[in-house]
Amino acid sequence: MRRTATGPILRAAGLIALLGTGPGCYYLNQAAGQFDIVLNSRPLEEVYADPGLTETRARKLDLVQAARRFAEERLGLKPSRNYTTYFDTGRRAVTYVVSAVRPDAFVPYVWWFPIVGSLPYKGYFDRRDAEAEAAALEAEGWDACIGESAAYSTLGWFRDPVFSSMLSLSDASLASTVIHELVHGTIYVSGQADFNESLATFVGREGALELLEERHGREAPEVAEARARFEDEALFDDFILDLYERLAALYSSTKKREEKLAEREKVFAGARVEHASLVARFRTGAFRRVTGLELNNATILAQVRYGRYNEFRRVFGRVRNSWPAFFAAVSAAAASGNPLAAVEALAREP
Repeated sequence: MRRTATGPILRAAGLIALLGTGPGCYYLNQAAGQFDIVLNSRPLEEVYADPGLTETRARKLDLVQAARRFAEERLGLKPSRNYTTYFDTGRRAVTYVVSAVRPDAFVPYVWWFPIVGSLPYKGYFDRRDAEAEAAALEAEGWDACIGESAAYSTLGWFRDPVFSSMLSLSDASLASTVIHELVHGTIYVSGQADFNESLATFVGREGALELLEERHGREAPEVAEARARFEDEALFDDFILDLYERLAALYSSTKKREEKLAEREKVFAGARVEHASLVARFRTGAFRRVTGLELNNATILAQVRYGRYNEFRRVFGRVRNSWPAFFAAVSAAAASGNPLAAVEALAREP
């Protein structure tokens, strides 16, 4: 069963497999979309000189540049020419991400792509194509969902522009998104989506807070708003992680498949009630406005994939919040063969 996953249900995917030389309409369509972006991106100097540029958009572009400099100079991320151009998507999302998971187990459908390897999601520039893919997966018996992405990383193969879809984000989310995507260009392990996305989520949030504190001061309203937003995201992540663990226990039981499916609907119903009571604890409007929570295994696993960042937070604390020491530790984990397990082991060390 498919759910449309937007907002807090499915964060914008940090990396979409757009590159490839293999046959088929998918690669042709994605290549056409990517080269449209490459050919029609404008230098930011032109955008700033445009008399139609609003003050709000100019301020957002300034924040993107500040986040890029901060990521490179203060966090030590790999320098690049990303975010020095601009592309108008003409819509609120630049790409649409399809995920699928078995309904009776947290086993994702996995696609393989050249360069980036295996991924548990697949990106499309056209929402209709994403809907067709999700429908085909549903017909095969998978849970499916479609998420909207305001940005993505090409891992250095192209110069990633500032997408117009990014400028509708809050300051906290915009700074976090820029840093998140730059992390992918610095540390990326093929076939390890949970490690890649959770690492980028942690660095994006923590880096965005530090950046906004430097720009506005620790007690500024902008910082308070960012902190509240990230705390809401963490609260929602904890809620979904608890739901994931309960369902994982159900799926690993000896009950028959039909019993598991019937029982999970009861768990979903209870989770919706729990979420309704959780809304009062949220501090920002983006989370308070989410009602009628729709759930399936695809939306849950997608959320967990981006929300496994507490281990990275513990590692950061262990190295006394030193970014060079932190990246040395996670780089070693990335080379271990099982990076997420290596990070979890580091986080558990006395």
